[in-house]
Amino acid sequence: MEMIGQGKVTGFKWFVGTMDDGKVIDSGTIFIESALKGSDRESTAGGKGYARGYASQPFRCSNSAVVKRVQHIETPFSAQLVIESQTDGRGEKSEIVIDIRPVIDVTNPASRPETGKAASKAA
Repeated sequence: MEMIGQGKVTGFKWFVGTMDDGKVIDSGTIFIESALKGSDRESTAGGKGYARGYASQPFRCSNSAVVKRVQHIETPFSAQLVIESQTDGRGEKSEIVIDIRPVIDVTNPASRPETGKAASKAA
């Protein structure tokens, strides 16, 4: 099943090559900003924890070509992600990114907060 979603790409990596054991690898990973599940609670054992904000979550890509198409774009950037959901039929499932389509804001092409003189004028 194919799904389309949108997210903020915070980083990426890819690798193409042959391992020492002869295994050929062509892989890519995209890191997408994800909200941390907020918590402020005590455990039954007496510990205390807290979480708030955002972290980057890795998503496996179908191959390195998916990442290579966007590696020239400065991160972070918004993108539409085409994700293929796969299952083994026994309950184990995975999601693979098969395409990344950058979403460019024409008023802020770098998708970054305003900086410099333009930001000073707005303040």
